[in-house]
Amino acid sequence: MKTITIILITCLALIAATKLYGNLTKKKIVTNTTTTQNETETITQFHDLSYTTLLGDIIPLSTYKGKVLLIVNTASHCGFTYQYTHLQKLYETFQDKDFEIIGFPCNQFGNQEPGSNEDIKQFCDLRYKTTFPMSEKIDVAGKNQNPIYTFLTSPKTNPNFSGPINWNFNKFLIDQNGNVIARFSSLEKPNSKKIKNLINKSLATNKKTTTKKN
Repeated sequence: MKTITIILITCLALIAATKLYGNLTKKKIVTNTTTTQNETETITQFHDLSYTTLLGDIIPLSTYKGKVLLIVNTASHCGFTYQYTHLQKLYETFQDKDFEIIGFPCNQFGNQEPGSNEDIKQFCDLRYKTTFPMSEKIDVAGKNQNPIYTFLTSPKTNPNFSGPINWNFNKFLIDQNGNVIARFSSLEKPNSKKIKNLINKSLATNKKTTTKKN
């Protein structure tokens, strides 16, 4: 009887140990899979990203290869909202020279962009008559940070000009190859000489490169 009892106890112990090992193995496999997925989803090239417009269209940033691009996080009720006027003037100056602007509305600073995508479009169209592309409203910081701003603010993908967005109308200038070549604070007006000179310099560099290839 004792022998049978010992055998039963041993069998039960083996079954319990097997189940425990199986659970631990499953957890380990899931953890490894998650890590691999996160590593795969990391974007290292600016032109591999995309954005959604105010009208809901998805635009790949590869569309802007070969163009100089100014990216700005905007707001409709901010002390810097007047810069929409400067952005539009800058756009009109360079839009036929391989240059684009994309506005990214955000409500994370002072709740100064509270409206819907439709409200933002109407505001920009009627108040400032903007014609450059506008993204849907996004988060430029925090757990729901848009991937474009993850790329722009991370030291891994933007080592020279990384760091958190501190207010509305921060600006990033990106060259034809998707490299961030400058960053400007809210105080820097979009049509300042500094920004215009950098745009002209980048456009001229690209023109020289194209001429050499031909």
